[in-house]
This record gives sequence, C-alpha cells and structure tokens, in this order.
Amino acid sequence: MRCITFSRRNFLRAAAGLTATASVSSIARAAVKKPNILFIAVDDLNDWTGCLGGHPDAKTPNLDRLAGRGVLFNHA
Repeated sequence: MRCITFSRRNFLRAAAGLTATASVSSIARAAVKKPNILFIAVDDLNDWTGCLGGHPDAKTPNLDRLAGRGVLFNHA
C-alpha cells in the first residue's frame, strides 16, 4: 500500500481550491431559477376526494381547488 504525503502548504492550497470551487458552483446553482413544485401523494385505495368524483359525504374543497390549479394524475 502506497502512502501519499502532503506538505501543510499543499494541503491548504488544495483545501482552498476545493472550497472556492464549491462556493462558485453553489452560487451558480442559486442563480438558476428552479420550478416551484408541490407533490402530494395520497393513497388509501379510496377516491373520495371531489376532484376524482368521490363520495357524496366527503367535502374536500381545498383539494379540489388545488387539483384544478395543477396537474392531476388519476391513472398513474
């Protein structure tokens, strides 16, 4: 097994370079506008929410409004 040795100066240079690279890449990632996504997965083997044609006793106005504003996957 071969052991690699670093002088203190070389180690500090490498650490500074990695830190600078990481900070530049994080700044570049922050500049990219990411889409606003909310994923809600509900599976209790019932389709009692109103947007899925649900049960007459189930009142789900907030989920119905949310489903109307987004994408509803009902055959996934």
